[in-house]
Amino acid sequence: MLVKRYIALQRVLSYSSFTKAARSLGCTQSSISQSISSLEDELNIVLLRRSRNGIELTPEGKEIYPFIDRMIRHYVAVVEQAEEVNHLVRGSITIGTLASVTCHWMPELIQGFQRMYPNVKFSFKQGDYTSIEEWIKNGDVDFGFLAKSAVSDIHTEELKEGKMVAILPSNHRLSGRDVIRLRDISDDPFILLETGSYSEVLEAFSDEGLEPNIKFRIHDDYTIMRMVELGMAVSILAELVLIDTHHDVRIKDLDPPLYRTISLGYTDMDSMSAASRRFIEYIKENIQGLP
Repeated sequence: MLVKRYIALQRVLSYSSFTKAARSLGCTQSSISQSISSLEDELNIVLLRRSRNGIELTPEGKEIYPFIDRMIRHYVAVVEQAEEVNHLVRGSITIGTLASVTCHWMPELIQGFQRMYPNVKFSFKQGDYTSIEEWIKNGDVDFGFLAKSAVSDIHTEELKEGKMVAILPSNHRLSGRDVIRLRDISDDPFILLETGSYSEVLEAFSDEGLEPNIKFRIHDDYTIMRMVELGMAVSILAELVLIDTHHDVRIKDLDPPLYRTISLGYTDMDSMSAASRRFIEYIKENIQGLP
């Protein structure tokens, strides 16, 4: 293979010795000499000469060597990429995720990704901002979905902003309104979606100088919707989780509007598995098409 002759030339120049070059490549000195000789014959150029400083390129060799060096670097890149792809074929990915993301983003993303890499395996750990951050730091997950404002000491990349909305029982006194102010529901029994040490909802109430009448703190969005449907309380959830809901609740915009920004969180991209890095790339490439 021609590239092996290029690598032999590179090693001879690096070590300024045929013997050391042969040792680094695990072959004999004669085979290295033969490789260089064959390369010179093929190119019809004398590439090397001996001098007081050891072995160096001839003037003609100096002109052509930058192209040879470029070929070697391209070859190494191809080999590294092939190794990554081969690993990716057998890879696995563990993700810390939120209920709304699990339900409304993951199926479509995984379906598309597995068309290219059908043997990659996925595992989800569903939690809140705080637990997902801890899983990332402890290495229990490769990366996770969370709010940038909720975390520290990990890398985050913002993915998508989504609206948050009020949900009311169908017979609520404000069910006829199009828009709900936080003040309108601050005295109502309230179900807070437990998101850990940071809550966009509590921040919003605080910004308005209000404190919600929290009766329940629950981790699961779908349990909250059922409880609202039964008339037990009101709540505020991400609009994403309400897509295709069959619960008999009233969904209302908030004034002022409230938004949640979902970010990717991870500790170190370079130490992440090839499968996880590639899936993160796929997520970012396809994020605009997600709800």
